[in-house]
Amino acid sequence: MNACVRRVLTRALACEEFLGRVDHQVKIRGYRIELEEIMNCVYQHRSVKECLVVAREPDYTGGEKYLVAYIIMESSVVGADDVSSNHHEARARMVQELRLLLEERLPAYMVPSHFMVLDKWPLSPNGKVDRTALPSPTRGGYVSHPRVRWCVCGGACAVVRVRVR
Repeated sequence: MNACVRRVLTRALACEEFLGRVDHQVKIRGYRIELEEIMNCVYQHRSVKECLVVAREPDYTGGEKYLVAYIIMESSVVGADDVSSNHHEARARMVQELRLLLEERLPAYMVPSHFMVLDKWPLSPNGKVDRTALPSPTRGGYVSHPRVRWCVCGGACAVVRVRVR
């Protein structure tokens, strides 16, 4: 088992404390998923500069875990100062292309439910990506769901309808 186990010696009793997995393998809907495998497919898209795939817990009780792909786009695709509708259209188009690419190369249960395009990573004080500070797909940001794609920026919301197969 690839797990981080720490031995704690207490008086005459030795016990093991399970701290979690060292790798980023998660179990969603009964399937074991390697998040790096999904990230490798995401990196095959020409517009992706950096990416991180995370398994998120639902915001409500009784829900299932779901996958979210956080993406930083190449600056050549969309200018950093461009906040016009072209900027949002380019993001929506890139996410749609990315979803189609992943659907071709991965089983359906490995395709992330949401794609969020970020400008930069939230960093911890030591310079690492702070996974706990990543925005939730249900609380704003650029979101892509299989049936509806929308963009929330400064309170404005633009809905882009997508045909679902």
